[in-house]
Amino acid sequence: ARLPGMQTGGLAPNGYAFSALMEACVIGGQPETARAVFDQMEEQGIAPDAASYTLLVRAHTSPQTARADHLAEFDIRAAREVLVRMIASGVPPNVATYNALLAGCMLPAEPGGEPRYSYVLEALEHMLRAQVSPTKRTFRLLVQREPPAGRGSRGGAAGRRGGRGGRRGRGRQGAVGGAAAPSLSGARLSYLQSLVRVFRSSRRQLDGEAYLSI
Repeated sequence: ARLPGMQTGGLAPNGYAFSALMEACVIGGQPETARAVFDQMEEQGIAPDAASYTLLVRAHTSPQTARADHLAEFDIRAAREVLVRMIASGVPPNVATYNALLAGCMLPAEPGGEPRYSYVLEALEHMLRAQVSPTKRTFRLLVQREPPAGRGSRGGAAGRRGGRGGRRGRGRQGAVGGAAAPSLSGARLSYLQSLVRVFRSSRRQLDGEAYLSI
């Protein structure tokens, strides 16, 4: 991707112009182009800021890169490496950066698999140590259900069966509409327990909605 209009008009694109183009590429489903724009920005001697680094993380974890329901190990490692680059260059990651990384870490390596919980916890611990305060979006990402409904998950079918059974007096009943509460895998239960410990050790608390989700 280039900025031909500015360049042919004798104007040098600045960091804001490159970031705007990156965001358009990420939103428009062209993560590879967004990454190329970032490279071009650096080639022109423009130092990336937190916004452009965050967009680079999103380019590695976007739905197109992730094929909507899973994310290759190569891509999530690349996203994690962006934070290393940020810190090395003196640009501290902000909450938007961490949220973009957490969104990618919550995607499994293969369809129907478990999220990368160890990566999630590592990113969260780093975020809290850096005194970056979680937002509502952070909490939603941390406790979102997996795998996504309707993506071939046996849990989805089990939940539907449990919902029917609940009307006959079997199964756990959910809080809303009599729906059965989804069962927890061993990995997810361990993750949720670790999640609470991470917040307690940092003297912070999960928000109320997150606790209800757990």
